[in-house]
Amino acid sequence: MNRVGKTVLIFFGIALALTVLFLAAFFAARLMLVFDNDANASAIEKNFDEGLSQIEGDTDLRTNFLIMGKDEASGLYDVIMLVSYNATRSEIGVVQIPRDTYAEFTESSYKKLNGAVSALGGEREFCEFLSNAFSVNIDHYISLDLYSVGEIVDVLGGVEVEVPFDMNYEDATQGLSIHLKKGKNILDGEAARKFVRYRSGYLEGDLGRMDAQKLFLAALVKKLKSDVSVFEIGAILAAVSDNIKMNVPMANVIPLAKQIMNIPAENVKFVTLAGEGAVAKASGASYYVISRPSAIKILNEILGAKVTEENFDKDRVFLNERYDSFCDIYNSEAEYKIFDAKTLVQSGIEIAHK
Repeated sequence: MNRVGKTVLIFFGIALALTVLFLAAFFAARLMLVFDNDANASAIEKNFDEGLSQIEGDTDLRTNFLIMGKDEASGLYDVIMLVSYNATRSEIGVVQIPRDTYAEFTESSYKKLNGAVSALGGEREFCEFLSNAFSVNIDHYISLDLYSVGEIVDVLGGVEVEVPFDMNYEDATQGLSIHLKKGKNILDGEAARKFVRYRSGYLEGDLGRMDAQKLFLAALVKKLKSDVSVFEIGAILAAVSDNIKMNVPMANVIPLAKQIMNIPAENVKFVTLAGEGAVAKASGASYYVISRPSAIKILNEILGAKVTEENFDKDRVFLNERYDSFCDIYNSEAEYKIFDAKTLVQSGIEIAHK
């Protein structure tokens, strides 16, 4: 049945997390221009470089983030993504992980990945779970609730988003009246709330919404690379300060800033972890089952990991072997497409809709 999520701000969860990284970076960098000197900057940059990961046999320095967005109403983390910053190549890679991904993180019957943070005991434990399962080093996490969408967008003066199709929805019980036209729209805070809450028209469900997330992120990257004032940055940081927690050392923010500011939009890449939907017959629950061979390729290409057949998902936590349909998807190649922010802003994405 067509419906709009009650309070789940799925699109902006991803955007908000990257916003905090970018805006903290811009703010710190601008302060450096005023207060810092070359000697202090060199010392700080050395400290940051020492905190970056370097895989054996690879000359690139990088740091990986796990970004999670929480729906306050349900307590589930409906935004999950891995973000890799490659300092050597001046690149950012984003791997979106569908919230309904099947994963055996608990003995209970609920096996969708969006319940893993609470079941495992917190963000740090979830980082360890994914790091072990994917065989990918995760350096830091950023966890946030999804409340501040309107305030952020309004402070930015609106964000130009390519709305993939006409979005029309009415629900008096939720006080929702959504009417957005297909094409480029300058979304203010209220319109952005409506855009991110809209869930009824995507033919492929979560996969369609995740493509829309890419559009929003690309638009955000473009906006942040325009002239954002220190006052706007301060207002945005104030708006999100109560809704975010992270284990990123503040000493790393300044050198990260100086590097992120110069990343070209075409070097910001997005991909959804490849897989397909399946139903567990015993419970009737719908899951997203990842494709093992395609996931290995994606993690290596986008995150610069060194994942192999031997070390990826050694415990088969992403597979329910009782169902042939799960096994078929898990063991087979699945199609996926990598997008960059520049192309997304210029050309958008064709998203199947009802």
